[in-house]
Amino acid sequence: MRHEQLSLRELQVLFKLIKGQPVNAVADELAIAPGSVSVFRAKILRKMGVPNNAALIRYALTHGLIPAPTTLSRQTRQNPAQTDSNNTGSLAKVF
Repeated sequence: MRHEQLSLRELQVLFKLIKGQPVNAVADELAIAPGSVSVFRAKILRKMGVPNNAALIRYALTHGLIPAPTTLSRQTRQNPAQTDSNNTGSLAKVF
């Protein structure tokens, strides 16, 4: 599989990017420069043969690297304000 050809650092960056973390947050967590994150991202996209982060997420979902988000129940869709005390709805549980 394409993800198996990534280095350990590339995998670390990949998983943070597919979680939706911005470049600066990834850089801070991995203690590297934001420019390095961008270089790793470019290498990941090239090695994976995909054009953007959305395609990375699709690949990760398709290959079981991350769990698929659960669908919202009918009650949640109809009245999301009643799902929890913080009024965040069940999407907060997905992410």
